[in-house]
Amino acid sequence: MGAMSDRPNGEGWWLASDGKWYPPESRPNPPPPPESSIQQAAPMGLSAGLTTAVTVFFWIVMAASAFACYASIDEIGKFNEAFDFPSSRTLNGLLDAEDLTQAATGVVYLVGFILGILLMVWGNQAYRATSHLQAPGRSWSSGWAVGGWFIPFANAVIPKLVFNEVDRLSVASGENAPREDWKRQPTTPSGNWWWFLFIGGIAAVAIGNAIAGSEVDSRSFDEDTYRLGLMVAAAGLAALSGAHAAGAIFVKTLGGRLTH
Repeated sequence: MGAMSDRPNGEGWWLASDGKWYPPESRPNPPPPPESSIQQAAPMGLSAGLTTAVTVFFWIVMAASAFACYASIDEIGKFNEAFDFPSSRTLNGLLDAEDLTQAATGVVYLVGFILGILLMVWGNQAYRATSHLQAPGRSWSSGWAVGGWFIPFANAVIPKLVFNEVDRLSVASGENAPREDWKRQPTTPSGNWWWFLFIGGIAAVAIGNAIAGSEVDSRSFDEDTYRLGLMVAAAGLAALSGAHAAGAIFVKTLGGRLTH
């Protein structure tokens, strides 16, 4: 350290708290910013563990939907047998098939509910993972990744629009300034198939159950109408199985882009 003095001896000398003047080379460096501020400035990455959990549950719901579809098709066969060859054996077979279909469908609803919760958390986190990009013209916020699921009828559209925005921005997740035309980027095909089959499958299951249920409660039971209801519901379960397979691929793809 240079010599201390009671007065400056040139340009750059500085006055310390002890009342002494010190040469320029002895000036201490400013302290580094606290680690917490560095962490806050860094973009929030998507949890790889959460992505894995959502992907696994997509496959579980896919398998459950496929089994429920099989049970529903078996019920149609048992229904035809009971009407073509009525007996206590064929009637009991039909009742057992109906119970299996109801149980399998209940499992689909249960694991689907768990998947829905995980998907809302994952979607919120995925949106936040792109918040550092400062992309112009964003239409949604991270809150819509959760709240959009609870608006009747609109929940058939809003969650997909939020995912579309995250999907398009994820291709620029490593850049500080996404291109102005980021909205024109194509969305991931697996995500489109997931949503199309998901909404179609839900609608088909609801319509099929309504048709079959109306015939059960009707005084003038129509065999063909009841069978049609079972077939529409089975088709809906098949669509849901395909939807969740596509959803698993979509989540894994998007999660791979956003995980840091």
